[in-house]
Amino acid sequence: MLIAEIVAVLSAATSADPPPPLVPWPTNFTSTASAAITLTSASSIVFASESLASVAAVLAQELEAVHGLKLPTKLGSAPAPRDIWLSLSKPHSSPPPPPAPPPPPPKPPQCKLSPSSKLNNTQWADPNGPRTTPDAAGCCSLCAATAGCAAWSFQLDPSVPGKMCHWATLTYCCWMHSSAGSIGPLVHDPSYTSGTVPAAPPMPADLPAVKTPGWPDTSYTLTSTDNRIVVTASTEAGALAGTTTLLQAVRRGSPGSATLPAMEIFDRPFRDWRGLQLDLHGTPYHSIPLLKQYIDLARFYKVNTLTFNLGPSIWLSPVMESTQLMNATWRAGGNSAAGCYGGPCAFYSAADMRELISYGSMRGVRLVPSTGLMPGVSEMVHILNNSMLPPGSGYQYHDWMDEIDHLGPSTYNGTQTGPSAERFWRFMAVVIGRVYKLFGEGWPGGVLPTWHVGAVEGEGGMDGQMLRHFYDAIQAAAVAAHGVGTPTVKVGMYNGISATDPAISNITSDLVSHWYTENFSQSSLKELLEAGWQIVDISWVPLYIAGDHFSPETVFSLFNLFRASAQQHCDPPSNEQYWVPGREAQTMGAILSTWTAKQPDELGMVREKLAAFAEHAWNYRPFPYPTSGPGSWADFQPRSAGADKLLDGLIGPLIKNYYCDESTLMCAPMPTYENGSTWVNGSDWQSNCGSEHGKECCGRPCPG
Repeated sequence: MLIAEIVAVLSAATSADPPPPLVPWPTNFTSTASAAITLTSASSIVFASESLASVAAVLAQELEAVHGLKLPTKLGSAPAPRDIWLSLSKPHSSPPPPPAPPPPPPKPPQCKLSPSSKLNNTQWADPNGPRTTPDAAGCCSLCAATAGCAAWSFQLDPSVPGKMCHWATLTYCCWMHSSAGSIGPLVHDPSYTSGTVPAAPPMPADLPAVKTPGWPDTSYTLTSTDNRIVVTASTEAGALAGTTTLLQAVRRGSPGSATLPAMEIFDRPFRDWRGLQLDLHGTPYHSIPLLKQYIDLARFYKVNTLTFNLGPSIWLSPVMESTQLMNATWRAGGNSAAGCYGGPCAFYSAADMRELISYGSMRGVRLVPSTGLMPGVSEMVHILNNSMLPPGSGYQYHDWMDEIDHLGPSTYNGTQTGPSAERFWRFMAVVIGRVYKLFGEGWPGGVLPTWHVGAVEGEGGMDGQMLRHFYDAIQAAAVAAHGVGTPTVKVGMYNGISATDPAISNITSDLVSHWYTENFSQSSLKELLEAGWQIVDISWVPLYIAGDHFSPETVFSLFNLFRASAQQHCDPPSNEQYWVPGREAQTMGAILSTWTAKQPDELGMVREKLAAFAEHAWNYRPFPYPTSGPGSWADFQPRSAGADKLLDGLIGPLIKNYYCDESTLMCAPMPTYENGSTWVNGSDWQSNCGSEHGKECCGRPCPG
């Protein structure tokens, strides 16, 4: 929606009758001269076809929870005055996107590194050990070859013999390298200016919306005039989006009644992918009721995908039949199956995941499989070579690979070739087929349009050949489920692989870069676009919730679908504007992600930031945004606050991750997580005085 349209809408509203707190703001909104419509217990939610029954049921539950209004639902053809009428219509037409220009011929590799840079990463070390080289010197050599800098020489830091490479690419090659202390402390040479890009052309005032093939159409119309409330859409997903707007627009009245302002809305998203990603890997176990709260929150803001960042124990467990032998305590982390990232393993059964998939799809929130396909990482090797089952459970196999092929204990060693690897790929073909069918249940016709395979190259071992192997396995799973001619699954991964890696050069139009930082990427965003990749923006700055360091205002002010994070660790953030004329359609959308954000504060932090994310994920507005007036944070914040108040009835009050210590008037961290484990001061993100949550304590400003 253009800023000029927002100005017209807000100018038409009087101070006595402000516009409803709609987030995201609709594409076209008109206040009409008709009187507001009063809903009472005599009103009904009437749906025109059986396919809308679940939409009506969800709306009825939410109206009661948020507004205290209990309305019956029924199938009908002629709604009475003051009823809510849900109906399906023909799809709304939209102009086709301009065709993308053909990819340019491959360019010879160019070295982008500064020989004066000093970077290494023991601070990022984990127990996974070396990646592909045993020491820093070998890592430097590999970096030189893979970054197009083979003609350059490297030098180890003489003051720390054998421990430091004078190249910034070491952050890519040896990101979590911890081989017997062979990497020294982190050093950053300020003279290195990573991410410097030419000035981008000014962004246009408007760009066309793009419909992604295979994704449900979420456009809708909502009218409330002359005592008639009508939501019309071409799909159930569109009807769900329309009822979300209706839920936000309703104003609670006297007990058992509510009002809806007179208005006419036509709305459709600028892009189809508006996602939330939760880090379930290395965090305390997230219960099914808690995950349903995230789905409710996502629906409220028209965020239509939910992805779980999963380690191998989590993504494999729902498709392994033996998971049913685990009791709830074992699955929730009370187990001795050591070897998972961050502590005990967590597991979800097929019933658990199916419950979430069904709950989400009924609310227009589709679960996207995220399978941490990291065969060379010690966690994957451990999980495949050891039993994940409780002692005495009656498990008749040695491990999960044995459970699939009955060939005895796994001896997988993390390599891509040889007998051990051949068995691994056969195992993967089976479990990928199961994952496709399971997650496909949440998408129309069971056809899964996208799949996230995980790792950054150098941050988990993914390379072009490995990505191609998994790509082929995923496409084979789609064909096995639906037959030849099934739409190709768009396969996504975090940026890292070269845009023109020979192993994937003929499938780049089916690949999606989940771009979060240039630090671990061999190619720039522009190079990815020119090679034909799709883009989903998941920029570290400001779309990662890794503690409290990006406020809702920061998310609102910096997030734009055509402006992505160039660096991960920098203050102030360095961002790259990557709008490329003629390639706008390759941007599929964006994702807000958590990372190491612990309970009980995680849900509250997502809640505070998701509204700002949704505003720009649904609508296109050129960057930078105005600092005052329509389209600014000052204009958005009151509307966002009004919408947030409604969430208390839907998911409960905003959880603050601190309490007030009356003796000191200091903000102290909450003592426990949801599952009862102890809050660890210093190692977990927490809100104290001076941070986002802790600006006030006990109604007083925090001391100091």
